[in-house]
This record gives sequence, C-alpha cells and structure tokens, in this order.
Amino acid sequence: MGTQNIDTFDPESLVEPDVEFPGVGPGFRLNTDTISEESGVYAQVLLGVTERTDISLGGRFTEYESVSRDLGRVTTTADLNEDEFTPFIGIVHAINDDLAIYGSYSTIFQPQNGNLATGARIDPLEGEQLEIGLKARVLNNIHLQAALFQLDDENRAIDDPDTVGAVIGADTATTNGLEVSFVGQPMTGLEIIGGLSHIDTDLETDPTPENNLSVWGRYHLQGSDWQKWRVGLGLRATSSFETVSGGTEISASGYEVVDAMVGYRASKDIDVTLTVNNVLDEEYVSRINSTSRGVFYGDPISAYLNVKVEFN
Repeated sequence: MGTQNIDTFDPESLVEPDVEFPGVGPGFRLNTDTISEESGVYAQVLLGVTERTDISLGGRFTEYESVSRDLGRVTTTADLNEDEFTPFIGIVHAINDDLAIYGSYSTIFQPQNGNLATGARIDPLEGEQLEIGLKARVLNNIHLQAALFQLDDENRAIDDPDTVGAVIGADTATTNGLEVSFVGQPMTGLEIIGGLSHIDTDLETDPTPENNLSVWGRYHLQGSDWQKWRVGLGLRATSSFETVSGGTEISASGYEVVDAMVGYRASKDIDVTLTVNNVLDEEYVSRINSTSRGVFYGDPISAYLNVKVEFN
C-alpha cells in the first residue's frame, strides 16, 4: 500500500489487495507450531571474607527444549535441546560507614521468542556482563549509587530484513553504560528520587535512547495550617533515539515531560491524591520499533484522582 502519512491517513482510500493465501505449503513460516519448555535451578552463597568485605557466589543451571514442526510437511524443522550453567560472582567492600565499592561478573543464557524465516525457533541469547560501582551516603540523608557496566552478547533476536515477522540472530554486540541513581531526604519534608543513564551500543537495531533522566520530588508542607498538604513535581527526559529496520533508519527526537501531584490527608483514615501526567501536554514519540510495527506516541496530558480510605 506504499508509504502513508499518519497525520492525513484515510483507510477508505486504500484499494483492497488481491492476495492468494499460501495455504500450508512446505516451509511456510506461519504454518509452524513451536513448543518450548524451560526449567532451572538457582543457588547463591554469601561469604563474609572480612568484617568489611563480602563475596557472593552463585549460578543457575538451565534446561531448555524447543521443538518446531512444519505443519505443511508434518516434519520437525528445529529441535533445540540445551543444558547451560551460568555462574555469577560479586564482591562488596565497605570503605567506611558511608561508602562501599562493588563489582560483579555473570554470564547470560536467555531463551528468546521469535522464529526464523524457516519456522525454526531462534537459539537462546548468550553473553557475559561485567559491572563495577559504588554506593554512598551523602549529605547524611541521600543514598547514591553509581555503576559502570559492559555487556557482550550474541544472537540477540532482531527483525529479519528479508522476511516480515521473522527474526534473525545478531552478531556479537557490545553495550557500555553508566547509571546513577539517588534517593533520600535532603531537608525536612522534602523527599527526592531519581536517576540518569548513558548507554552506548554498537547494535544499530537497538532503539534505546543514549541518555535518560528521571527526577521526582515530593514536599510535605510545614506549619500547623499546611501540614496536611503535600505537592510533587517530576521530570522525564531522553535524548534522541534511532534504529535500523530492513535497511531503513527510523529516528525520533528527544523529549522532556513534566508530571505533578498534590495530596491532602483529610483525616487519619482518608487520603486524597491528584496526579497530573504530562502537565505541558507535550507531543512526543516514546518508543520506536521496526518498519512492520511502527512507533508509539507518549500519552497526552491526563489526570488521576485517588482516594484512599482505611477501615479499622
């Protein structure tokens, strides 16, 4: 049906195509039946090496089976039967009562949904992840965590550029990132929570924004005349993001969205909260997918009233 403009799209203008359904011919992907089973056992032990150092050791043993059958030929197109052990090791060292550093290493074995063009179920995602970071308490009442990580994986399911609805496995991809989060009460009555992240990946089909920011603050008003009231304000923001699907680049601009709330404690048993999302009614794309799935716009301005009543 060609390219359509979503702002002026008229479904009545489209001509109904003359399609001959391929039936149950051999190798037809949509005539494939897949049955998958997964089971696993997980164990973890925590060792106190010194008064300030702990080591965590663990792992998971996974059994994965997946059988795909071509209903046209009545034959088996794929029979996956894999046993995998994925270890984990982590270490935490407390430098003092307010600061600790940590590091961890783990391997990845993750079965995936999606079928190849042949009808066979795609092999599991495999890889490894390394993370180092710190946890700190600052200004007495704010807990801060920061981490650097690197993820190497292979065979991640991505859209098949030659077959709509099918997937293929990507080559080995490396993702590096930085994440910072905080939560606490910097002053009487004020509560804050937030985080930011920076992600850099060489997988061009990954639509994750490179930079993300989320901050929320809530303040309980002070004084006898206002102590039943509380107000809140939040910000969600991302940088631009893009993906490649079937050789076509899809991109969207970054956005900033403001949320707000006001609450009132009417009595010991009754609490009322009014939340307004996207206060400025920003029009933005919140997520992009492949050319076959399109993009998703974020919600426009919306309000929610919550009344909580406790019965004793």
